[in-house]
Amino acid sequence: MATRKFTRIIAVVGVAILALAACGNDDSTSSDSAATTTAGEASEGPSISDAWARSTPDDAARTAAYLTVESDEADEIVGVSVPSDVAAMAELHETVTGAMEDGEGMDDEGMGNGHADGAMAMQQVDAIPVSAGTTSLEPGGYHVMLMDLAKPLTDGERFELTLDFERTGPQTVTVTVRTA
Repeated sequence: MATRKFTRIIAVVGVAILALAACGNDDSTSSDSAATTTAGEASEGPSISDAWARSTPDDAARTAAYLTVESDEADEIVGVSVPSDVAAMAELHETVTGAMEDGEGMDDEGMGNGHADGAMAMQQVDAIPVSAGTTSLEPGGYHVMLMDLAKPLTDGERFELTLDFERTGPQTVTVTVRTA
């Protein structure tokens, strides 16, 4: 009697498992499958290469980092971070040239929200546009500013830099320090 009851329970559990498996998602048009595909594509994100930062003298408080982004789709870099043993903060910046806005100035390193007529200055930006194809962060344009350096950066040294893309999320790249 107990064996027969046990067999029935096993049969019921087996039928339930088969029924759940039949309800499973093998249809590629279902929303769960689409979400998985989208998440998989998003996690791949853009390709980042040629990441480098300028080496610094002993007394430097900041430096810039540059890189190249290859992307199949337009996106934006909306944030950046580095380990605290490299710098206290990292910001997205753009080099600009033109007339200074009233009441704004630059410090002795050319930093500020404005700049003198014809002079170049760096200013923080909220985002860096990334086009489909190749986008370069390079001297004289968009770049990553590393501020309050923990120590001087020397040629050949490497560190991690994380870029936060609006659509595809964070991407980490290894940056090599070199002389410009």
